[in-house]
Amino acid sequence: MSLPRTLAWAALDDRDPLMSRARRPLSTALLSLLPLVLLVAAVSADRFGVRWHGINLRLELIAAVVLALWAVVTWRIVPVRIGLIEYCLAGWLAVGAFSSIVFSPAPRESLRLTLVLVGMVALYGLAVVFVRTRADLARAALVWLGVGTVVAAIGIVEAIAYALFDSHVGIAFDGTAAGNVVEFAPRVTSTMWEANIFASYLVTVWALAFALSRVPAARTPGRKWALRIAMGIIVAGIVISTTRVVWVVAPLLMLSMMAFALQRGLLARRKLLADFFNPNLAGIAAGLALATAMSVVACPVIAPSSGGPSSVASSVTSGPSSGPPPAAATPFGGPGCYKSGSVFMQHARGFFHASSTSSFTGRLAIAKLAIQGWLHRPVFGNGTGSYLFIFGAMAGGWIGNLELHVLFDTGIVGFLLLLLALVAAGRPATRALRSAAVAWETTHYVLFGLVAASLALIVTYQFTDGSWLGFTWVFFGMLVAAGRLTRGIGQRLRSA
Repeated sequence: MSLPRTLAWAALDDRDPLMSRARRPLSTALLSLLPLVLLVAAVSADRFGVRWHGINLRLELIAAVVLALWAVVTWRIVPVRIGLIEYCLAGWLAVGAFSSIVFSPAPRESLRLTLVLVGMVALYGLAVVFVRTRADLARAALVWLGVGTVVAAIGIVEAIAYALFDSHVGIAFDGTAAGNVVEFAPRVTSTMWEANIFASYLVTVWALAFALSRVPAARTPGRKWALRIAMGIIVAGIVISTTRVVWVVAPLLMLSMMAFALQRGLLARRKLLADFFNPNLAGIAAGLALATAMSVVACPVIAPSSGGPSSVASSVTSGPSSGPPPAAATPFGGPGCYKSGSVFMQHARGFFHASSTSSFTGRLAIAKLAIQGWLHRPVFGNGTGSYLFIFGAMAGGWIGNLELHVLFDTGIVGFLLLLLALVAAGRPATRALRSAAVAWETTHYVLFGLVAASLALIVTYQFTDGSWLGFTWVFFGMLVAAGRLTRGIGQRLRSA
């Protein structure tokens, strides 16, 4: 059975005035689906790239160029609508370029980083271009779910390999000074940039999995079990990411979506155990078992022989704008290193001693410097990625908070433009979700997952900003496309 036909159930209620997908040739269906698969797969593997003349060409940027050419050749670019969101994003990029040239201490590097953001916004545009119909949106959501489940499964395999064989594939280590030793906590990254991003990404995958499980056409036994298994795998991936922020945000997202589904009649109370609690609790149990089996490595601090500072690994790494992903350390190679408890217990203790953790104190220090730097140039900011060039790598290298990052780089002007784009994207989406649930089509269910996940991402990006990564922008493009598509549904229902 072909892949397009296996995804056809997601678009059973698609009433677009186009040729029926069931009657399209197989080659046409594949050509319609392939760009979505390539786009989602590329942004779900942002650890990978090619170094060229000192520039890290991430796989998602290469995919953006290839798919842009695809869109031009197939004339999909012709019917694209340019609206307020696109003008705001263009203005935000223009402010970044202007401030980079005028205010950045390293204008050439800041302009290069502005081009990276241009590539990210191009990924948003490609998502809008390739999600032209409600059938496209439903299939894009299923592709996102399928690829995301594979990413989570890869992370689980990496965690098992580390626990059993001390394999460092897909494992990065965060070093934290604790007295006379440095504790290296293993963090699962899978195919994503780093562990925090891996966890934030999986939040979006879970939200779509739960939303799709509420689609009437998905309630056959085989599809129900497939979605339950996917949710369990995704939750296990979130747990083994050992990201404390997502450990808090993900349960709140899950319970909020469950409450909304119950209130709107999308989920029956008698189905709560089978469709919600069982798969998620199974995922939590599997994730906890793996996180408990993954050992922290403690290494003694070696005093410098020449009076220089001792070598202690920093817990604050450079961000996605600054180069290749953080390299996994190899603490087992150091003299006197030993295993010291589980990574789950170490990170769980951090909930009760947050003010003493290097992650918290490092982010707090960076936030103070970022506010100071923004107030120095509050209107247009200091230029794209200029925090590194102003304060240096020893000050953390990048800003983890989304709003501070935007304010520091593009000032209040760029911040307001980006905020206006987000509001313009959210209004039609929230309006569509307020419609009667009995009139919902597949597009509404997908939109339910997109909106919930987007709100969760905004919260997680208060601590680890992912606006430099392609999956954020493709997901945003899907949200915008869904809002515009449901606007057409609303017009049809009102005229009926």
